[in-house]
Order: sequence, then structure tokens, then C-alpha cells
Amino acid sequence: MSESHVHEHPLHDAPVPRSSGMPLSVRVLIFGSLFLVLMQGIFTVVSSDFGRIWPSGDSAKIPLK
Repeated sequence: MSESHVHEHPLHDAPVPRSSGMPLSVRVLIFGSLFLVLMQGIFTVVSSDFGRIWPSGDSAKIPLK
């Protein structure tokens, strides 16, 4: 193949555009979502002890007196 048949891509020498970064609204949504996930985990851990009788072998036994 001769050099006359090799075609350069038109965007080969074009500069790559720079990113303007994440908008503030995206950052707020990300941190808000992480906060909600953290709070849901904390609520689950705090409420997981409610209604449990330890050890688990005694879980089916409810003291009537």
C-alpha cells in the first residue's frame, strides 16, 4: 500500500476537550444517597435487637409468667 492511499482520520490531530468536572447537584445527590444508605444501616443495626431472645435455642420459647 502506498502512502497516497493512507488516509488520516480527520479528528486525529484535534485536541481532546477537557472535562468541566461534576456539577454541584451531582455531588449533592451522591453525598445525600450515601447519607441515606448510612442512616438505613444504622437504623437496621439499632432495631435488630428488638424482639430477640438470646440464645437462639430459646427464641421459640416465650415466658408466660
